[in-house]
Amino acid sequence: MPTIGLGISAGLHGQRAIRRYAVSLSRELARLAPESELRLFAWRFRSVPEGFPRPSERVHYCPARVPGRFLAPLWDRGWPPPVETFTGPLDLFHSTDNEIPTVRRARRVFTLHGLAPYMRADLLPADEVRAGRAGIDRAAARCDAFLAVSEDTRRWFEEVFPHTAGRVFVTPLGLDPGFSPSPDERDGQVLRSLGVRPPYLLFVGAVSQLKNVSCLLRAHRIMNRKDLQVVLAGGVTGADPELQTLLRSSLPTGQVVLTGWMDPDGEPLRALYRGAAAYVHPSLVEGWTSPPLEAMASGTPVVASRASSIPETVGDAARLFDPLEPEELAEVLSAVLDQQDVRQNLIRQGLERAARFTWERNARLTLDAYREVLK
Repeated sequence: MPTIGLGISAGLHGQRAIRRYAVSLSRELARLAPESELRLFAWRFRSVPEGFPRPSERVHYCPARVPGRFLAPLWDRGWPPPVETFTGPLDLFHSTDNEIPTVRRARRVFTLHGLAPYMRADLLPADEVRAGRAGIDRAAARCDAFLAVSEDTRRWFEEVFPHTAGRVFVTPLGLDPGFSPSPDERDGQVLRSLGVRPPYLLFVGAVSQLKNVSCLLRAHRIMNRKDLQVVLAGGVTGADPELQTLLRSSLPTGQVVLTGWMDPDGEPLRALYRGAAAYVHPSLVEGWTSPPLEAMASGTPVVASRASSIPETVGDAARLFDPLEPEELAEVLSAVLDQQDVRQNLIRQGLERAARFTWERNARLTLDAYREVLK
């Protein structure tokens, strides 16, 4: 019976998408791999975090006995203590975020969530590019296999690091089951509390240059529909003068609503998805992105940029546009809003598309990769 170590620190304090990944993967691995022993490693924690599998004869929690601020710099240099000091002997250790521990004998697997520091360094702060590249460089040098969240990410990674070819497995992420087109009686109240009134276009994520939100705001102006709001469900990040100018002129009119960060598992976000006339994802680069699929599962038509891994994610269930052409986005949005046959086809195809992305599928693909690594 192989003994698998899984780094779950991201499930305790990581970014939203990576936190959900660590929680969901550990839960599904515990359910689907009865032949394996699972040892979940993280920095100090006092109890089993919510959503993770319960401890059992096969599932063990192994907190570090050294604070992360001391241990992480040692591991960045490949120095001891090895992770087996805390977990016991392992056949394989899987890093779900940038934490790459020193190991004694275990094979190392690393999840590639994206390569934005290589693909679009021009859109990121210099310190973020340096830190991001350093983490990916360490993984490429030390790990035995890699799990790419999309085919696009796999292709980019093998181009940058040719020596990894043949050791990168594509494991698309899953979609949580709580998204549904069925309305809730409280939806209207939730929207009013946020200052939102239908009809509106929705975007979920960081309001930033990388996400290309300025393209959406420019397309909205081109459409010139006074009754149509744009709702940005996320926080403003980065210093983008164009975006800041557009927000300053749009927010006071009420035609653009900025909600700030929202709980990805909360009902307010799900109400926003269900009530939107269309969901728009104008991003310039994505390793993986869940919001278009969450919108599809909510019965909302999706319009997305023809960039990076996004076409691979949405398939034929979304209308695509050039992310550098706000005029094209305005034209596509007008068709989606005004033509009922287009809307209904997108809704039907979106529901079918979203149903394919489950955490069980992600875990099964991950287990297949483990077996290849351990051969």
